[in-house]
Amino acid sequence: LITPTKTPTYKERTNQGAVVSTYNPHNFPTAASSSNGSRVSASIQYHPAASHPTKTYRHMFTSLEARAQVLEDRLATMTEQIQEANSDDTAVKQEADSFAA
Repeated sequence: LITPTKTPTYKERTNQGAVVSTYNPHNFPTAASSSNGSRVSASIQYHPAASHPTKTYRHMFTSLEARAQVLEDRLATMTEQIQEANSDDTAVKQEADSFAA
């Protein structure tokens, strides 16, 4: 059985005013400064292959009809692949043809 340790409440703190956490405690130089302490400028360039929207669109939206069509195409492709793999077995092909009709 694991028993959690009791965490003191805000009023019960014994280290009031003490620094308990620091960012960059060893004072490492930031990426935007050089070794002699002077600032280094940064520039941002867009990737040439980046495509930017040229018309309004609904982000991450696909209509139900479009999703249904993709699933229908996948099913048709998988059916063809199964039929090609089992082309020796005429019973399977005949059964698949009867489902398509």
